[in-house]
Amino acid sequence: MSCVHYRFFSKRESRLVKFDGLHITLKRLKRQIMAQERFKDRKSHLLISNGETHEEYTDDEAHIPKHSSVIVRRVPRFILKRSDTAVVGSSRPVCKTNPKTTLCPPLPLTYN
Repeated sequence: MSCVHYRFFSKRESRLVKFDGLHITLKRLKRQIMAQERFKDRKSHLLISNGETHEEYTDDEAHIPKHSSVIVRRVPRFILKRSDTAVVGSSRPVCKTNPKTTLCPPLPLTYN
């Protein structure tokens, strides 16, 4: 029986996901974590990264080797939709003169 150790970014203790074989796909790992943690809402999404290198797994068909350690973050789904200028649903300011950046030149002070 193979396993992958996972822990949530905000917690200290880790847990196990058990499976058969040499590796598990990211999609299957997410399903098993959601079932084990009893997450019922479909409005959240799990971001999983390598526990040692902190590299995020993005491909659902990526193979995670047995006895690996991963870090899990639970985020709302609407944050994952990206546009050219900002993250949808984000409160990050966007510069109106240059929408590709959040840094704007300071506005001139006017006194009345």
